[in-house]
Order: sequence, then C-alpha cells, then structure tokens
Amino acid sequence: FFSSMTDVEVQHFLAQVEEQNLQAWRFSAVFTQYSDLIRQVGQLKKQNETLATEATDLIQEKNTLEEELRNFRSSRASLAEVTCTKDAQIKELQLKLAVTEKELKGSYQHNQNHDAQFMALHKDSTQLRKQVEDLKAEVGRLSGKLCQSEEVRKGLETTKEQLTAELTDCNNRRELLLKENAALQEDTDRDRMQCLVEENQMLTARIMEEKTKSMTAMLEMTELNESCQHKIKMLELQLKDLQDGTQASQIAALQKVKTTAEGAIVDKPPVQMANFVPAHQSECAIAAFDLLGGHIATGGGDKLVKVWDARTFDLVHSFSGANATIVRLCFSPSGEKLLAGCNDSTCYVYTMGQQRVSNTLTGHTEKVWGCGFLGDSKTIVTGAHDRTIRWWDLSRSGQCLKTALCHSSCNDLAILPGSDLVATAHFDCQLRLWDPRLYRVVHEIEHCHESQITSVCPTPDGQGLLTSGRDGQLKIFDTRTHKATHTFGAPEFIASINHYKATISPDGKYVAAGSSSRISGQNQTVCVWDVNKGRVISSLKGQHTGPITSCAWAPDASYLVSTGHDGRLVVWK
Repeated sequence: FFSSMTDVEVQHFLAQVEEQNLQAWRFSAVFTQYSDLIRQVGQLKKQNETLATEATDLIQEKNTLEEELRNFRSSRASLAEVTCTKDAQIKELQLKLAVTEKELKGSYQHNQNHDAQFMALHKDSTQLRKQVEDLKAEVGRLSGKLCQSEEVRKGLETTKEQLTAELTDCNNRRELLLKENAALQEDTDRDRMQCLVEENQMLTARIMEEKTKSMTAMLEMTELNESCQHKIKMLELQLKDLQDGTQASQIAALQKVKTTAEGAIVDKPPVQMANFVPAHQSECAIAAFDLLGGHIATGGGDKLVKVWDARTFDLVHSFSGANATIVRLCFSPSGEKLLAGCNDSTCYVYTMGQQRVSNTLTGHTEKVWGCGFLGDSKTIVTGAHDRTIRWWDLSRSGQCLKTALCHSSCNDLAILPGSDLVATAHFDCQLRLWDPRLYRVVHEIEHCHESQITSVCPTPDGQGLLTSGRDGQLKIFDTRTHKATHTFGAPEFIASINHYKATISPDGKYVAAGSSSRISGQNQTVCVWDVNKGRVISSLKGQHTGPITSCAWAPDASYLVSTGHDGRLVVWK
C-alpha cells in the first residue's frame, strides 16, 4: 500500500488518519500503537537504505579488490606481502559482507512482518473509518433531535412565562380576595356583635315594658280611647281643609320647591350646628334627600328606615322589614319610592304612599352597598360585595334583568344625570363606568386611591365624580378624560370605615365628609373643602361622639346633614 507512495504522501495520509482518530476516541489506544509501528517501519526503511548503500559500496570495493588481486597474482613474487595483507582485508571484508547480508535478510524479513502488520492496521483503519462515518451519521441524527428538543424547550419556556404571568395575576387576585374577605369578616363580626348587643337591649327593654304594661293596662286603654276620639276629630277637620284646597295650588308649591332646588347656591359654607335628631337607637349609617328637598331618609343599625320632614325634622314614616343594618338609601326622581341597600344581601323598595315594602330584590349573596334608579324609575341597579352588578325591572315585580360580574366588591354606585351611565366604586381602588343598555363596563379608571373606594357621587353638572377612599382622600374625576382634577385631604380627616359617604354641594363649590376615627374619645369632625381652593374652610366639631358615616347636602343648599355611629342626624348651617 505504501510502496507506491512517497514519504510526504505517507506522512500526509498518517496525519489524516490521526485527525480521524481524534473523532473516534474509543480507538485511541489502537491508533497510538499503529502510529508507533509506522514510525518504526520508517526508521527500519531508512536503516535498510543505509545498509543497502553500504552493501553496494562494499560490492564495488570487492570488485575492485578482486581486480587488484588478479593484477597482484601476476606479480605474486613481488607483492606477496601485499597480497597477504589484501587477503586479510578481503577476508575481513567478506566477513563484513556476510554479516551485512545476514542483517539485510533479517531486515527484509522484519520489513515483511511490518508490512503484514501494516496491512492489518490498514484493514482496522478502514473499519474504524466506517465506524467514524456511522458515528457522524449518528451525531447528525442526534443533532436533528437536539434541534427539535431546543424548539420544544423554547415552546415550553414560552408556556412557562405565560403560566408564570397567569400565576402572578392569580396570586394578585388571591391577595385582593383575601383582603376583601378580611374586610368582610371584620364588618360581619362587628355587625354580629352590634346585633347581639341590640337584641340584648331590646329583650331587656321588652321584659321591663311587659312588666310595666301588666300594671298599667287599664290606664293605657282609657287614655288610648280618649286619644283616638281626639285624633278622629282632628282628621275630620284636616280632611275638610284638604277638600277645600285646590290641586293647582299643590302643584304650584311643588314646582316652586323644584325651581328653588335647581337654582340653589351656597353663599357660605356651614359653620355651626342648627339642629340634631336622635334618629336611631344604634348606628345611623346613611342619610339621603329626595330631589325636591321635602324629605330626608335615614337608615341605621336598628334595621329601620326613617323618613323625616326636611324642614321641621318631624318623623313622617318608619319602615321596617330589613334584617340587618341599612347602609345605602336612594329616592326615585318623583320621590314616591325609596331604595334601601342592606347588609342582609337584599335591596328593599319602599313606597311612600303605602308606607310598606313594595318589592324585595333578592339575588345577591353579600352586602348590598350600592343602589339607584335609572331614568325611567322602573329600572333599578344594585352593586354588592359578591362582586356582581344587577339590573332589576320594577314593572315585572322586581325581576332581575341581568347579572354582570366584576373583579372586586362594590362599595357604592351612582347614576350620572343626563346619560344614565352607572359609576361603581370598588374594593380594588377602581372606578368602573357601565352602559345600562349593554350591561357591561365601557371604561375603568384604575388606581383612583391608595386604598379601597368607599363612596362615589356625581357632580351637579354630570361631568364629574366625587370619590372618597380609605386612604383619607377625596377626589373629583372628569368623566370625559377619566383623570383626577381635584384632590382633597386634611390632617383632622381620618377614614376608618369602609362605607363612609362624602357629598358635594348643589352648586359644586364645596365637598364635605366626616372623619370616622374609631379611637375612643377622638373628636369627630365634619370637614368642608372649597373645590377651587382645594383646602378645608370649615371644620364642624363637637356634635358626634362616634365615627361619622355620611354627609348629605339639602337640594336647596340651605344646610348640610351628617350621620354617625352615635345614632344622631346633625344639621349644620
């Protein structure tokens, strides 16, 4: 195989073989032995060439000597001494020649053995080359699988990132739900404790009352008979007076009140208490005026809704039927119906003329803290802590028209005048605007407050929303740009309850809210801010002994009222 190759080609071939051997690491020991044998063959070849050259020289020298020997034989006598010397040299050279020939034979035999080994190694190298090609094919196949695995890995990484994002979103929602549940549990425990205390007081009062009644029954019956006869006479006289009056005069009076309310202007902010009413036996949670300003309704922890004359503050109606604290109230535009959002997960509809519950809207599973009438007064919208907004049809006996889900508990809602858009305030610090025709959110205003929003109220022009938050701030948002245009706060203003309600004056110049600190002995303050100046211009103190729950402005802007945990309805002028 190598006989037809030059040394350079042999070395080049061996270099290629060694390069291939590097890829086939498992045969490195065989290739090392093979390389050693090749080097030994090269060395022996060089030795053979050297010996062959020396043998050729010796043969030529032998021929020369033999020729000289023949010449010397002709002159044997004269060159005897030289002949002996030359014979000795010839013998020595012949001996060297024999040794050289023997070495050459050994070298030839050794070269033959090396050639056989080289052929065997060449055969092995051929097999190794085939194995290397097989290994390359296997490496190519594995590289293809590796590329496929890399694509699968990238796909899995993308899926992992998506799942991580979804997990982060789920964890955020879970934290929000935990916070909402903690707040709900706190309110529920407080309401339960308050209910137990109230029931205990009521039972004690009933026992004492029954004992008293058993002793004074006859006297009361006599007084009741006399009182009834007197009332009958008075009612007959009033009926006669009413029949003498005309219906036109009543309509004119109502129109006059309405005109006064529409043109109401607050010349000066309230600075002092003008009156107070012990409205409820326990917490007075909310107060609301009808649009004409003739009545004011309050709801409280005694599970009653009371309607008062807005001028004399005499009790006109007292509605029962609720099973928990009344937190939200809303009159219909005509003033004939009254909505009451309750902590028993129900919304009650009262009819003023009938003085009873006309509809009970059931379907929510948590506290109903938002309620309102849409433009036709036949459709009602409610929001609750079960994270749902519901629409009801009064013309169908209070049938639920639609239930929409949202991501957070609803703490309050308001109807924007002139558009019927519904604004809802939520635990997750967001305002959501709903289209009542589509029953869906048309815009979300995020991060309105640093803590949950407790109430929302439309501005008189219908282009803004006043919000209050647990972070102790009040803000006005523009419903067109969805940006905050005003922010109000004060050191004396503390927010510690989740349903306290702020209000804005009928002319839009002032906003008011009551401090709701739960610290015993803390002085509770009603703060009044100037909208344009952005600072408190009136601090009304000294009339509430517990957290203030709501404020409401009379439609004619003549006074401001506040309610609190002490059960009081306080009038400020």
